[in-house]
Amino acid sequence: MTSRQSIDIPELLEQALDPQWLTQALTDVSQGATVTAVNVVAIDDRVASNVRISVDYDDASDAPRQFCLKGMLGEDENLRKYPVQYKEAMFYREIAPHIGMRVPQCPLILIDDESHQALIIMEDLIASGATFNTGHKLFNIDDILISLDQLARLHAASDRLADNPWIVPGTDLMTDTTMRPASWLDEKMADGRGGELPRDVFYGDHLVKGMQALVDRCSRSPQTLLHGDTHIANTYTTAEGPGFADWQLIKRGLWAMDIGYHINTVLPTAVAAAEEQALISHYLDCLERHGGKRPDPETIADDYACSLIYGFYLWAITQFVERPIIHQNYQSLGNALLRHDSFARLGL
Repeated sequence: MTSRQSIDIPELLEQALDPQWLTQALTDVSQGATVTAVNVVAIDDRVASNVRISVDYDDASDAPRQFCLKGMLGEDENLRKYPVQYKEAMFYREIAPHIGMRVPQCPLILIDDESHQALIIMEDLIASGATFNTGHKLFNIDDILISLDQLARLHAASDRLADNPWIVPGTDLMTDTTMRPASWLDEKMADGRGGELPRDVFYGDHLVKGMQALVDRCSRSPQTLLHGDTHIANTYTTAEGPGFADWQLIKRGLWAMDIGYHINTVLPTAVAAAEEQALISHYLDCLERHGGKRPDPETIADDYACSLIYGFYLWAITQFVERPIIHQNYQSLGNALLRHDSFARLGL
């Protein structure tokens, strides 16, 4: 991995695809070869642009030729105001090398600490044989045993929070009703995503108060280093098992914010309900094995139940994802909230 400040960070995709710029960016992995051509394989525009490319060199270099560029490579100035790509780049630079977790390798990480702009050149996982997972095909038990072990490796490294103050809770923004008032949440939650979930439980004001209660609980609890967005589409599978990508929501908070969210979005609802206690025990064993500290046994059940509202909130506000996937995750997490009587445990 290389992290250099001497290369300008492109703002537009055409700048990032310029052979001259890529020659400079890839010099450490290309043994100094000149990039003569750039071929776009695929573009996935979400919050950030994910652009798979292949490059040609001016010699017979055996250097890597397939990469994925990730950054704010569009004309939307508003998106560049949010530091999510900066946080992801900081994760790959400051945290990933130290945790023994399965994550994409990054030949180049560019970060501007003043503007909080960043661009990552990472390995093309698909070209390497990996498969990105989707909600159309959920995990089996063998898969989730491995993915929970991966999250345990991350959480066991929570001592790194002390040296990385840029990793903040972030949940305060989820309780800011000037950004998303209860009426706006009501509109989203009533758009059909809830299916048969009871509307007298799942409505905007209730959700805001539940999130406020979770924020208060987190402020009084030991802080864990979190991925922050552990649904299945942010995982990929290799021959060795699942890994995690998309680190834009990295944060600190309760351990269960990752675990409850993960269990209830990577497994069918019935399987999650039947297996979650055994899976929580497996995660805690992995956490201890990797050097982490087990949560207080007296708080584990409440931590898990209360934290479910975090992932639920994210899918209550999600808009630009396939509707069946929104419905699936929203309802799975909603059913988990009902199963654990989470709103009552949050004091509502």
